[in-house]
Amino acid sequence: MAMAKKAEIIGAGPVGLAIAIALSRIGWSVRVHESAQFLRPSGGGLYIQSQGIQALNALGLCDEFESIAWRPPFFETRVDGVRSTHEANTGLFRTMLRQDLHDLLVKAARQHGVVIATGSHADHVNAEGVVTLADGRRSEADLVVAADGVGSQAFRDLKIEQSRERFSEGLIRVLARRSSLREPQWDGAIDFWRYDKRPLRVLYTPCTADYCYLALMAPVSDADAMQLPVNVDLWSASFPEFEPVLNQAENATRFDRYGRITLSQWSKGRVAIVGDAAHAMPSSRGQGANVGLGNAIALASHIEASSDLDRALQRWEQAQRPAVEVIQDEAVRLVRSRALDRGRPEQEPHFVPGATLQQF
Repeated sequence: MAMAKKAEIIGAGPVGLAIAIALSRIGWSVRVHESAQFLRPSGGGLYIQSQGIQALNALGLCDEFESIAWRPPFFETRVDGVRSTHEANTGLFRTMLRQDLHDLLVKAARQHGVVIATGSHADHVNAEGVVTLADGRRSEADLVVAADGVGSQAFRDLKIEQSRERFSEGLIRVLARRSSLREPQWDGAIDFWRYDKRPLRVLYTPCTADYCYLALMAPVSDADAMQLPVNVDLWSASFPEFEPVLNQAENATRFDRYGRITLSQWSKGRVAIVGDAAHAMPSSRGQGANVGLGNAIALASHIEASSDLDRALQRWEQAQRPAVEVIQDEAVRLVRSRALDRGRPEQEPHFVPGATLQQF
């Protein structure tokens, strides 16, 4: 009996865990390396849209996902305190805590026999499929997948060209209890924009009956707005409804800056690069995790369909890259057209998670 093919996955985020589960389901032996000592994802909440839902269904997790996901009944836009759009959520998207998605994927990975090694930092990979860990240990695999996010060094190890673009806006991610936001009007997702005092934005996302996720956005040049801990007085002056939430969320915050990563190729030899490591994009469309999950499932599907790994990786990129780049480009277009440092746009900002490109 032939031995199972072996995969080493770098990064235990949603994308790394998804590809680990997908490969284990087709008979591979899989180990995931996570440099952190504990499996504790960063960030607050997620919008799960059609591609993400399809990926979870392909992993056999759709029923469990639906049981824990939140279904906001609407998505609304408010500009300077006035509602400008109100869209019913007719199955376009779900929301959930990043921790809940992570827990779901970790549980499924372990059920499928995936080994998850914490405190295991991959120091170097080469195109022959060898992973060298920080402690000097080496492991050879039939396939190595780098799914370790925007800080991945795999492209350098493989001498793949990377281009990286950073934009003029930053965001502070806040996870907090909905203690003061219990009325039905707060069950939906609401996108708040202010131009009358200073240009600021708050994307309010309920993720469960008890928790919400706030994305506080401002130009990165506005140091006072982008400071951590959050300047509660500054944000409350424009968004007084969130003062109680921000006052009790000081330790659950993270700063990020909008950016895009593009690689000249997604694989080399026995190594594939997936997720934000390969195609990070601004969160303006809420699609980063969805695209990563979908691309991971597609990678496993192409590998299963071919006995030639080189051909499988080539066909995977040829099939997936055009669609990914369209979504990346649209996310960038939205950032540029609605950049807060440019002031109020001619057309009111309008975005509905899960809508097709033609619906923007």
